[in-house]
Amino acid sequence: MILKRITKWINKFKKYFFYYRDGFFEFPYLCNTPELMVQSLIGMPFNKHNKELQTIYSKNPFLEGVLHYHV
Repeated sequence: MILKRITKWINKFKKYFFYYRDGFFEFPYLCNTPELMVQSLIGMPFNKHNKELQTIYSKNPFLEGVLHYHV
């Protein structure tokens, strides 16, 4: 039951995750303004956000890093 629900969720949001094009994985995010870029990254399910330190941590099979921002 749980696996079926997880598979359904992944299929629904798969288009918002990573893309593979020309031998590279692409990581989609909004970058109209710096604030939108940060909000877009915070909304991704694989990122962890620390509001106090203004830091976004990402660790997954495709990306590992830390983004520091200043508001």
